[in-house]
Amino acid sequence: MQTRSIAAALLAASATTLLLTGCTQQSTGHTATKPSSSPSATMRDPGAAAPYENACDGKQAVISGDGAPHRIEDCDAVAVVAKGSKVRIGDTKSMVVEGSNNDITVESVESVMLLGSNNKVHVDGDAPTVDDQGQGNRVD
Repeated sequence: MQTRSIAAALLAASATTLLLTGCTQQSTGHTATKPSSSPSATMRDPGAAAPYENACDGKQAVISGDGAPHRIEDCDAVAVVAKGSKVRIGDTKSMVVEGSNNDITVESVESVMLLGSNNKVHVDGDAPTVDDQGQGNRVD
């Protein structure tokens, strides 16, 4: 019985040594690059998700990042998944708002789908078709 305990302790110590040794080895075949910070990696609040902003690729854009200002130029389709943000969008054909408590201004939009709640959407151009499946949203 005692021999098994000693063998188990030796095995655990050997595994720990191997793991720690692997952590201290460094590769000399390449040079490491220093990480750089970017606006998308900067957080306003340690508990908030890091903002991710996808510039329009010519067809679509995604806007997220809570409580931050966002701007997207003209883009065919825009999805807003942010919360509590001020958003400015150029001309777009369609917009989906999944977030909540956003203040969104769009130059022109053909259709708006609201899935979130308490969003204000201001349209500078003609009134779009609106599909409001959320609560407390306003489009003017």
